[in-house]
Amino acid sequence: MNVNGANHYEAGVAPTLVLLRHSCYPVTVTFPAHMEMGEDPYWFGHDYGWISAGVAARVPLSFIPKQFGKWSAGTSADLCYGTTTDEVVHPTGLQMPKVGATFNIEL
Repeated sequence: MNVNGANHYEAGVAPTLVLLRHSCYPVTVTFPAHMEMGEDPYWFGHDYGWISAGVAARVPLSFIPKQFGKWSAGTSADLCYGTTTDEVVHPTGLQMPKVGATFNIEL
């Protein structure tokens, strides 16, 4: 595997908005976006890339007593385009969204 001269580029942002900030149940909404492109044969062979964007929401479960930890629940949905650089530049169509749900506890 020859990696001489291989390039890798990536960037991401995740702006966050807090709704109902002063209530018992503030909702934190995040809008993550990430882009990656490269020529590194280690991952997918030469000339790969992808772009993803989504939305995530999280709310504390304040009704659970503090002696049991700090609980929160959330959900997210993401779309991801591409596995090769050509697919990212010339998308083949709408991709299937990834949807998830989480429960967190901080002890």
